[in-house]
Amino acid sequence: MSSGHIFPPRDHDERVKDIIAAGGGVDVDSSDIGYAFREACALLSGETAAWALTKSVDDVWDHYKAFSGILDTSEPFTVDTILPTFLTEDGASFLTKQDGKALLLEEDLFGMNTLLLDFAGSDGGQDLTDLSNQGHVDTFRGTCDIDTSLQFLGVNSLNSTGNANAVNFPFSESLSFGTGDFTIECGMRWTGSIGPWASPMGGSWSANSFGWYLLFQSSGTNMRFNNGNTILMQETFAPVVDVWYHIAVCRKGTDLRMFINGVQTGSTTTDSTDILGDPSRLIRLMEFDENTNAFTGNLGAVRISQGHAYYTENFTPPTSFYPTS
Repeated sequence: MSSGHIFPPRDHDERVKDIIAAGGGVDVDSSDIGYAFREACALLSGETAAWALTKSVDDVWDHYKAFSGILDTSEPFTVDTILPTFLTEDGASFLTKQDGKALLLEEDLFGMNTLLLDFAGSDGGQDLTDLSNQGHVDTFRGTCDIDTSLQFLGVNSLNSTGNANAVNFPFSESLSFGTGDFTIECGMRWTGSIGPWASPMGGSWSANSFGWYLLFQSSGTNMRFNNGNTILMQETFAPVVDVWYHIAVCRKGTDLRMFINGVQTGSTTTDSTDILGDPSRLIRLMEFDENTNAFTGNLGAVRISQGHAYYTENFTPPTSFYPTS
């Protein structure tokens, strides 16, 4: 018997996770579960990922079993219980047991959320709770406050009547993205008039020192996503007052996309920018820079994920707040 990785019999999902993790933690989603499993088994049995590509899942699994001394009779699953997979609405990958029960195989998506705001509290309140594991602490500025009358995804929103009203968070590495995957999403609802600029969230500006930010420009009727002075994405958007819009910017690999109400706006942009933010600046809601270019309206259901792109194609916008665990 070869000295391979031998795991005790466990439930199907736990065994598959063991194998994939031991094989190097290959990323798994609905489109590459078969490849991920083949590669992990190949690496654990002394072969290469390239070798795995030339073999079927069954062949690679048999090779791994022989290498590790695993017998079908001692294992609670076979290849047939690993495939097929299917994708759920929240993007998590699942496996199926022989009895048809779904088994979760996913990264810790909630743990990748680095800012999660439902704006819970009393009407007019000025204190927020970050529901992510990061627990960012906010500081209110001006008359920006919680609005219980205008809700988005079933939860309160944050209201601002104009300049000098904002919510600030200290800079955090958890709110930078590097070259990895990420998601920035929120609800926006304009009140009164629209323009000329409106930034729902991002790094605060000072003497050309700032990080990433979302910014609406009414003169060009577009929503843009910037990293500093560089416009990474700029798409046509013509909102009207008193209407909620779900806004999302996601990067998966080098594919950067923007979605408005679940529909991708414009084309996919190829982007590998190192989005680090500026440690000297704040992360700010409702206002881009001090006393100007404020978003006049309501901001709802903020979620930022460092490491996961929740949306890679058109989707039905959520109707309730995101998972909180």
